[in-house]
Amino acid sequence: MHLRVRSKWTIAAMGVCALLLFGQARPSDLRAGPGIHGPAVSATTSPDPGPILPFNDIAAGAVTGVTTVTLSGIPALTQPRYLATTLSPPDTTMMQLGVDPDPSTLYASPTAPGRQFTVMQNPSYLGIDSSIDAPVFIVEVAKSDAPATTLYVGIDSNGNGQPEQSEQVCQANVTAASSSVARCVVDLRAANQANSPGQHNANVWVLVDVPQGAAGATYSISLASNFPNLSFVLTGNSRNSQFVVTGPGHVSAQASFPLRLAWGQTTNSKLLVAGQRYLGAVLIEATPGYDTAVLPFALTYAGGNDDLPVALGGTLNAGDAESFHYLYVDVPLGTDTLQIDSVLSSSDSSASAVMGLARADFPGFSPSAGIAPAPATGTGPTWSLTASAPTQSTTISVTPGRWYVNVQTSSAAQFTLIPQLTYNGAASEGISPGAYYNPQRSGHGAFLSQGGGQQVMYWYTYLEDGTPTWYMAQAPLPSPAGAVWHALLLRANWDGLKVNSSTVVGAVTLARIDASDFMFSWTLDGQSGSERFTRLGAGACPSFDGAATNFNGAWYVPAQSGYGMDVLALPNQLFSTFYFYDALGIARWGVGTASPFASADTIQLVQSSGFCPACEYRKITTQPLGTMTVGYSAATSGSLSANLMLQPPLSGSWTVDQQTLARLTGSPSACTQ
Repeated sequence: MHLRVRSKWTIAAMGVCALLLFGQARPSDLRAGPGIHGPAVSATTSPDPGPILPFNDIAAGAVTGVTTVTLSGIPALTQPRYLATTLSPPDTTMMQLGVDPDPSTLYASPTAPGRQFTVMQNPSYLGIDSSIDAPVFIVEVAKSDAPATTLYVGIDSNGNGQPEQSEQVCQANVTAASSSVARCVVDLRAANQANSPGQHNANVWVLVDVPQGAAGATYSISLASNFPNLSFVLTGNSRNSQFVVTGPGHVSAQASFPLRLAWGQTTNSKLLVAGQRYLGAVLIEATPGYDTAVLPFALTYAGGNDDLPVALGGTLNAGDAESFHYLYVDVPLGTDTLQIDSVLSSSDSSASAVMGLARADFPGFSPSAGIAPAPATGTGPTWSLTASAPTQSTTISVTPGRWYVNVQTSSAAQFTLIPQLTYNGAASEGISPGAYYNPQRSGHGAFLSQGGGQQVMYWYTYLEDGTPTWYMAQAPLPSPAGAVWHALLLRANWDGLKVNSSTVVGAVTLARIDASDFMFSWTLDGQSGSERFTRLGAGACPSFDGAATNFNGAWYVPAQSGYGMDVLALPNQLFSTFYFYDALGIARWGVGTASPFASADTIQLVQSSGFCPACEYRKITTQPLGTMTVGYSAATSGSLSANLMLQPPLSGSWTVDQQTLARLTGSPSACTQ
């Protein structure tokens, strides 16, 4: 592995954020792991920076989306981090070349006819309070009308600004008849480490040669290049909001594992431009600061699918004159007014956008999480934005329901829509804590609970392959109680002993409809959806020590936070969802029921296979997972043991024995259900 040197201030500031994820870990919590999770992993201290993985070319079918890449052949990942570089259009270099009469003398005279070179400045630098790290340089022959084109790339290690044979690190060839791409991906990690502060002896030179062609002809060659990089500042890594990468919490050496690459989802911003190609890379660290592998990639968005459903509250791009009919905000009961702040930005002085409000009833239960377009006829005001008057604030009185903003742009433009709601006394009643689901999409759902002035939601659902996974959202309690609740959505992984990382992969919005229902809208891994959820199993509390006692809420193991369970306890039934991790440290869950409720019981858990949040509904199937024994010694404490073995296609086990169990959220005395 390869240690990336940063300033001491940068390194110290990278882990200052705490998260309520089944409790907050203390140093003493991290000594032992719950059973076996797969093969043991160990770190290597080799100075080898690890491989540059095969280049990935991603075709983006929409301005937001996700893809999964299967990787293998790298050293062990013990506490991995996955860092996304900038995602930027490449720089273009144009060349006009004749035919090289003698390619064998290339480096003797790199500016002779048929040859041309350019030096690209590496942006990497090491500072006191900030730094930039460009782990690779990517260059492609984007276009060439020559019969044959050869690309040579090297690192200018002696800093003389000239290409030399001893510095060459890559050669790529392409012919006019070939559909392949002449591309070089240059590993800069070792060169960056050797680079002296203030010097640029890790710059890159690119030399193009036309070894054959018609005598006297001139050929046009276009190069596309970029230094994908990460920016480090005092507060840690400045993550590129357009591209988020998540993966396992630990991986054995050379093992295969999935890496999820999602674009355009963290801020509800759709920033990809139609027809544009972007270059980037993923830096994989075995432990924080130690480079293990780099995955270079290109992302190309062909265009034609900008009008995607998304909750209001972000910036969007119109690639040309376009209509948008899926931009919405759910307005709960007790809302007085809706204010829309809109901004238009365009380099075209004639650009304009016409916007109008339209209302629809809250959607009913549906087997699809898809979002319907706005009604054809608007029910609210319309307004226009122009280059000379690019901003406007529009406020109207509203009734509960789903309110859309229809947008029509005249040309390529960027526009921002920010909603604000004001409430009255009727909004004092909020969404009750409990278990919720969509009866038309049974098999996934959410537990909502409260504690310490916070509201927490655990969402048990599935990945695209049907395997179970879970997400967490946490934010302050809404104020007033019936206000719309917004929270970031997190995906956690496990390093074998503790939570390794929690990554923002989207956001959720909950809007109350009535005493039992709310609209659950989400963005996740570049996709969006919305469902009507209703409360599951509301009723009286079970009896415990002669008194009605509420056990509903999230429970965890204080000695090893990061896993736990949600409980729905009724007198005649107990429903529990247990959250844990597989052999790769990927978040998984199992579910089980017992009847009637008992203060001590062994529950048979099952492993479910179902539908991903953006997928169409399909019937759930289950396999035996194992047993979980829970004993409640009080309304806030108890014991937990579990013996779980994941079934194919998953692998791993989770074994804990009589661990002390503690209540994380919920009130024992809140028995008005």
